[in-house]
Amino acid sequence: MKAVEVIAITIILSTIIHVIYIHIVEERIVARDVFKKGVKYVVDWGGIPIFVSLAASVVVAYLQGLIDNPIPILASLFIAFLVGFIDDLKPGLPGYYKPLASVIPVVPLIYWGIYPSTLRIFDGYVFNIPIIYPFLLTLGFVISLNAVNMLDVINGSAVSGVYIVLFYIVLASAIIGRLPILGILFMAGLAPFLVLNVYPAKIFLGNSGAMLIGSLIPISASLYRVEVTALFAMYPFLVNGLFYLLRFKSFIERRLHGYKVAALGDDGLIHDMCEDGAPIVLLKFLVASRPKHEFRLWIEISILFIVSGLVGLLFVLI
Repeated sequence: MKAVEVIAITIILSTIIHVIYIHIVEERIVARDVFKKGVKYVVDWGGIPIFVSLAASVVVAYLQGLIDNPIPILASLFIAFLVGFIDDLKPGLPGYYKPLASVIPVVPLIYWGIYPSTLRIFDGYVFNIPIIYPFLLTLGFVISLNAVNMLDVINGSAVSGVYIVLFYIVLASAIIGRLPILGILFMAGLAPFLVLNVYPAKIFLGNSGAMLIGSLIPISASLYRVEVTALFAMYPFLVNGLFYLLRFKSFIERRLHGYKVAALGDDGLIHDMCEDGAPIVLLKFLVASRPKHEFRLWIEISILFIVSGLVGLLFVLI
């Protein structure tokens, strides 16, 4: 019963925090929504209310005895948020900043030993890799944080992807007999932002939010030992980032590479700009055949995550 109460408290607290944040910063911290007609600005830096919400939920769960030492989790979340927040404050940072800084959020987990020493592939196929696992976990953080940030292209695309991946992490954990209370709390704390971020968005992630929610995947997947499920569920994130890196051979900010992948047409639909040399990212791929409405694109991206997650779930069921 405690768990149900904490989840309910988390959703209520998170809703209140997000509403207050939007009210306070409205018209002060905003970003333009480029896929809307006219000039529309939306509240930005959503990582602030997300972090406050998640931190509050972790503390409440700890006080109720649902989780043990909350310090490494809180520290990891805060560092991931801070990595993105610095980039929000200093948008001119070089492209290698975020990949390098993405290593830091894993430090609290490694320092306090909050990670398993085994890697589970199939049922019965478990590899004991206590020395290698911290390196794999670090790589997971770097990939997840940056891949999520790269897919924050339309209303709800990144946060919906993370939410679906978390759902499969929770489901896979339950199937193998673990109670994924932290994963459920992450979903509860993120739910109000998801509602406010999908089309038409009332708040944006910003780099702070994207990096923060990106950290939720490796934290949850490693704690509940469903890394393979999470990896497959993240497939749209990974493909989008991979094509970007294959094109530029390095991390280059979207605002700096000079290519316009897609743009809003006079018909209110998102069109492929068909520029030679532009990276074939997921958004470009989805509008290549014909222009589409932003809400339809969100649905298609969400379906891709749902299907990918089902594939990842097979590794638990096999």
